[in-house]
Amino acid sequence: VRAIESGERDFSKILGLTWRAPDGTVVKNPDRPPIMDLDSLPLPDWSLVDLDWYGVNTFPPSWGKQVLLTLSRGCPYHCQFCLPRLASYNTYREHGTKRKLEIISELYHKYERRMFWINDLIFGVNEERTREFLEGLINEGLKINMCVDMRVDLLLRRKHLLPLMREAGVRIVALGIESPLPKDNEAYNKYPSGM
Repeated sequence: VRAIESGERDFSKILGLTWRAPDGTVVKNPDRPPIMDLDSLPLPDWSLVDLDWYGVNTFPPSWGKQVLLTLSRGCPYHCQFCLPRLASYNTYREHGTKRKLEIISELYHKYERRMFWINDLIFGVNEERTREFLEGLINEGLKINMCVDMRVDLLLRRKHLLPLMREAGVRIVALGIESPLPKDNEAYNKYPSGM
């Protein structure tokens, strides 16, 4: 936008941009590195969006007004069937606990949201941060309902957190269905060695 405003027509130095050159050729610039410190970004301005337009009929109406929320980016796994395996998407990073609670608290108090669909590619990657987040929701007294996505193997490693997840408001844990065939999982790079 700044380049256009300044009258610039050569966009070749703008990382992450794909554009059409004056001769009609499509140019793909190098990827922009991901923002690693998500807390350095400003809080979303929810007043610019009609939140009631963004919902699905998946959750019971009694769970309250819903919002789709992303609190992390990327994924630390490298499954071959999943888009985030591409380098620019795969670098996992997440908001700190304080920022996560700040975002949810604002949506809860100011916008009366009670159903949070946490649309992260994967929930519970960092055990300590996950525990802090869940305890923070409980300590703030936020009576919410949440849906999260997890891997089966990660859920099994975090099963001791299930009572805390329930108390914090997690009502649905969406899990992918795994192949029972080891050769399929190997081909998908689903469970690489050391995981």
